[in-house]
Amino acid sequence: MSKSLHTSSSHKSSHRNRHKSRPGRKARAVSARQVDISMLGQGAKSRLICARALQTIWGKTISIEEGLDKQNGFKDFPSRDRAFCRLVLSTTFRHWGQINHILKQYLSKEPPIFVMSMLRIATAQSLFLDMADHAVVSESCEALKTDRGGAGFVGMANAVLRRVIESGRSHLGAVPPSHNIPDWIFSQWVKDYSKMDARRMAMQFMKTPPLDLSVRMGVDIDDLCEKLTNYGIKAEPLMGQTIRCETAGNITQWPGFEEGDWWVQDVASSLPVQMLNEHLGSLNGKNIWDLCAVPGGKTLQLASFGANVTAVDISARRLERLKENLSRCHLQAELKEANILELSKNISEPIVMDHAILDAPCTATGTFRRNPEVLYNRKRRDQDNLIKLQAKMLDSIAEHIKPGGTLTYCTCSLQK
Repeated sequence: MSKSLHTSSSHKSSHRNRHKSRPGRKARAVSARQVDISMLGQGAKSRLICARALQTIWGKTISIEEGLDKQNGFKDFPSRDRAFCRLVLSTTFRHWGQINHILKQYLSKEPPIFVMSMLRIATAQSLFLDMADHAVVSESCEALKTDRGGAGFVGMANAVLRRVIESGRSHLGAVPPSHNIPDWIFSQWVKDYSKMDARRMAMQFMKTPPLDLSVRMGVDIDDLCEKLTNYGIKAEPLMGQTIRCETAGNITQWPGFEEGDWWVQDVASSLPVQMLNEHLGSLNGKNIWDLCAVPGGKTLQLASFGANVTAVDISARRLERLKENLSRCHLQAELKEANILELSKNISEPIVMDHAILDAPCTATGTFRRNPEVLYNRKRRDQDNLIKLQAKMLDSIAEHIKPGGTLTYCTCSLQK
């Protein structure tokens, strides 16, 4: 099994002061009795999971979902509490610079990283999610007591959070939305687009995005929209096979999910397959390789259009999830576990591609509304390494494209 293609780094970020944190600071030891986590109420337990996940995600190439999955007990949460954790973490990243600025007003020095993580998520809940102040303070402090490095800071956290509640909003006006974007990324946006456009992008970063669904060919889109709307999900056709929904929740309960009528896929992610369909006139019966296929939206699209799809990815675990989605949606594709850079070594039979789509590993900054953590788990040096990796991938794949075939190359990065 070859190594993962995705570049990762555990070094600390080097943003401006408002983005800095000190994950390496040694937590102060305290002799407080450790509390059995199972004895915590669900609210305190959820906040404990959020703080630990934030500590896991920040500065590393780990998504919110992956960070939560790494926390003991999260997978046993009811769906409502899992959704609460995702909302709190995404909101914290969307307002990272503002939250840091506000907390700085009430801290003489920054506490250990776990305590700081708890303060960040609590500030997000109070100021940006309008959650009950009493619950935010009491349950955050209760969660702190379970951690050796946090129990000694309960009194401080209580005082700071009460001050955040009382006067935190008064400091928001001093922090423009651009301060929620790491400096190296924002400066690139200014250079690539303009200062005005970069500021508009920063405004979008703070907004929760709608949810786009790709609808399987043969399913009546208007009928599905009506079913979703009747269920309480405002939905309308957007373009092609895409429906846009204004609300999210437990999507497995939505009309059409069990029947495999649709899958979640941002409309932007659907464009490469739509463009290839227009270029070829039809995808029906065409032999197409989907490279770096997971999470699999394009594979499902291609199969829905009637293509003979070979989906390649380096992760066996993630391919298994794609297999489940194909089965749910009554679609077929051949799945291959392989390193794109070593296709001939990993795949025994001769490789001749009529057409291929490469959704290459990238900084993924174009997904920031759906995945706000991407702005904080990548660094400038990651971008440089990814550019080199993309070039190697293109060279590797080009060797297998037949004369007259096509190679569609796409990324979800905003960096030109």
